[in-house]
Amino acid sequence: MTNENDPCCDDECCDIKHEDKYILKTGDEMANTFGKMANEAWDALMREKMRVHWEKHMGKEMEKIALASVELSMAWHMNEMKKKEDISAAVEKLHESMKM
Repeated sequence: MTNENDPCCDDECCDIKHEDKYILKTGDEMANTFGKMANEAWDALMREKMRVHWEKHMGKEMEKIALASVELSMAWHMNEMKKKEDISAAVEKLHESMKM
C-alpha cells in the first residue's frame, strides 16, 4: 500500500515494496490465491488484446523502429562504432525510423 506522506511513491524509481495490487483479502487463503490468479489473468489478457491493436495500427512503423534499435545495439556491442560520427549516424537513423 502506498504511503501518501512518502514522496518516494511518486517516483518510478521507488524500490520500496508496496502491497501487491492483486492481493485479495477475503479471509480464505484459497479464495485469495484464485482471486489473485484471476486478476493476473485479466491483466495478461488485456495486455495481449492491446498488443493486437498496436500491431494492427502501428505494426509496420514499430517494425522499422525495432529494426533500427537492434541495429544500433548490435553495432554498439560489436564495437563497430569507433567514432562519434558513427554513433550520431546510427542515432539519426533511429530518429528517422520514428517519423511517420
